[in-house]
Amino acid sequence: MRFGGRHEDFGEARNAIRDILFLYRDLTDYNGISGDHDTGTFKPWKFLDCSVDDGYGGPETEKLLHQGAAVALLCEMIDWWMLGSVSDSDIDTYRAAMEQGRFDHLPTARVAVAAGLEGEEAMIARLDAVYEEYVLAYFAHLSRARREV
Repeated sequence: MRFGGRHEDFGEARNAIRDILFLYRDLTDYNGISGDHDTGTFKPWKFLDCSVDDGYGGPETEKLLHQGAAVALLCEMIDWWMLGSVSDSDIDTYRAAMEQGRFDHLPTARVAVAAGLEGEEAMIARLDAVYEEYVLAYFAHLSRARREV
């Protein structure tokens, strides 16, 4: 999916960024990725490997959309493991995404998803790395940017 030239497309990306930032803030209350979090109304699969046209955000916006979508998908995945509500079609969707290389540009998330396909225990051991590299690093980036102004 490409976002940019048409205002409604970029409006959808802006709404996704809002939902991602809310999710990131919510996760900091728990000091990590866990289930039962509100991921908002955005569709993470749509943003996992999207591109953003020049003038509508650039590499940092794309990175936030990609990583935020992965975090939302991992929250969903751990949620069904913890609630015992995982289905074969859920697993098949994630497995297909892995086979199609949709997580390849996000190696830390890719490792967590691969572990999640094995089960809750394997996945939990991989979630802290995603939280630190994507969520906490995003807030650290904002803090550094503020100091550089």
